[in-house]
Amino acid sequence: MNIKKSILNTLATLTIAALPAIASAQTAPAFHVTDLGSACGWQAINDSGVIAGSCNSDAAIWRNGVVTDLGRITGGTYANATAINSLGVIVGDGDTGNGRPNPFISVNGHLLNVDAVNGGNGRSVGITDNGVIFGNLTKSLSGNTASWNVIMWTQDPGHPDRYKENVLPHYPGGDAKFNGVYATASNKAGQVVGWVTTTLIGQLGGFWNNDAAHTVVALPALPGGNHSIAWAMNDLGQAVGDSNTLDMSTRAVMWQNDAAHSVVDLGTLPGDTESASVAINTAGQVVGISRAGAATPRAFLYQNGTMYDLATLVDPTDGFWTIDNVMAMNNAGQIIAGGTSGGVRTWILLTPIAQ
Repeated sequence: MNIKKSILNTLATLTIAALPAIASAQTAPAFHVTDLGSACGWQAINDSGVIAGSCNSDAAIWRNGVVTDLGRITGGTYANATAINSLGVIVGDGDTGNGRPNPFISVNGHLLNVDAVNGGNGRSVGITDNGVIFGNLTKSLSGNTASWNVIMWTQDPGHPDRYKENVLPHYPGGDAKFNGVYATASNKAGQVVGWVTTTLIGQLGGFWNNDAAHTVVALPALPGGNHSIAWAMNDLGQAVGDSNTLDMSTRAVMWQNDAAHSVVDLGTLPGDTESASVAINTAGQVVGISRAGAATPRAFLYQNGTMYDLATLVDPTDGFWTIDNVMAMNNAGQIIAGGTSGGVRTWILLTPIAQ
């Protein structure tokens, strides 16, 4: 299951008290809409505006209005791209015929199985511009939370079609049987975010640095909270996700790239009671979703201390939109989102209008 999509399902189960929204008098940004259609599902975008995802159960990319089908791993029944680097190389996961995910990378127009799991599960979540891949791997189907490892795959210099597994550390402490980790995203610098779990800290966001030891730290929850998850990060080492609070409500947060990974509450849209952030770029812009109880969520853009309803930022000449899902954003400020216009549900690319 797509991890980011699960945020909406998680938020739908929460009932929490109303909280104030952030307000500002700054000039609101504006966007043009490119309709990407509903036939494909899109999950990632690079700084050149090339989009990666899945069409008809095949990995695919969208470039300047043209969709290119990249197929599946040999023998597979599906493939889904989850990340794309500056060179247009994609990674993702797909099966080899048994329904179990294996991590792949696109090489010369086809998909290479990075790590044949042989009965386990492997998923890639990010790739650097020099081809280092990050993701998750378990060779056990026991259900033990400690069976997952965060992995860095590096190409074998002597065998370009092979990759070496490098296991990133678990968070120290607690009962080893319940010491879990999972990666959700990485950046160009080779830093990784996700979550860590132990019997001492519960579950908190996780941050793996790009030092020689790939040092892992737990990302703090908001004051009074005890649970957090990091869903994405930018190339500067800032991360975003969600945290609970003292009253157990869920809020969109950003962790700064200071030594303490200071956590910032991003708030909610006016009238809403809960939120979660799913992407951040190097300008510090954040996108995510905001909602009240069981109501339809609204996608938001947060910048310079203000949270905007993303649908209200669409140029009126592009029609009236409701936008209730958001997947990714690049450093140029382009956003992949899901919305409805004229009763038609579709994926869209939002491109900033120069002001």
